[in-house]
Amino acid sequence: MKNGIVVVCVTEQCRCDRLISRGSELARRMDCQLEVISVQPRDAAAAKQASVLDYLFSFARRSRAEMRVYYADDPVQAVAEWVKRHQVLHIVVGLPGTDSSGFTMRLRSLLPDHPIEEYDGQQRGGDPLQTFSGTAMQTGLK
Repeated sequence: MKNGIVVVCVTEQCRCDRLISRGSELARRMDCQLEVISVQPRDAAAAKQASVLDYLFSFARRSRAEMRVYYADDPVQAVAEWVKRHQVLHIVVGLPGTDSSGFTMRLRSLLPDHPIEEYDGQQRGGDPLQTFSGTAMQTGLK
């Protein structure tokens, strides 16, 4: 029986496979289940995103994760509600870009007691499990 959930938040970008890999590594180390969540805008063009989401579904499956796609006008609220309903122990998100929507900052404000790791796909080593004490922070592990 797994001890909880590591959840990875992905967008419709192929490079989110790195986030899934990071989540998979953490889930193994924490003896947790791995879940991948993507929240798309309600008006998202499904055909345009289908191939990327199919790729991420396949990658998640190979990583022994279940992937869920939700459609909501407020992705942050949708993720926060899902996290609150499940036994999530750790959240992995990508590093925000210069045109950031503020997703991570808003998620932290809604889930102050959940560790949130911003991962850039380049970090190696270190122990993020010792990095958090109920507060979220950006990891700088090399």
